[in-house]
Formats: sequence, C-alpha cells, structure tokens
Amino acid sequence: MSFIRKEELVKFFIETANIEEIRKVNDLGVIDRVTTNASLKKGRGLLV
Repeated sequence: MSFIRKEELVKFFIETANIEEIRKVNDLGVIDRVTTNASLKKGRGLLV
C-alpha cells in the first residue's frame, strides 16, 4: 500500500468569468478553485 502526502496532490483550477462554464465543470466534481481577472469579467460584460 502506498500513501500520497497531501502536498503532493494535484489541484485543478479553472479560470473563467462564465458562470455556466463554472457550473458545468463544478458538476464534474474535479475543480478545486475558480479564478478570474478583470479582462475576463469585462469580456463577459460584468465590469463597466
């Protein structure tokens, strides 16, 4: 039997401002965190 230390686990991030994309990927149960930035938000009409 082998053990994996917690710090050796891979984290999966998605970078988007699209709520539907976030929901779809979240439903897969694989993402650890969502990140975004002002450019992505502006592209989705979330910033003025």
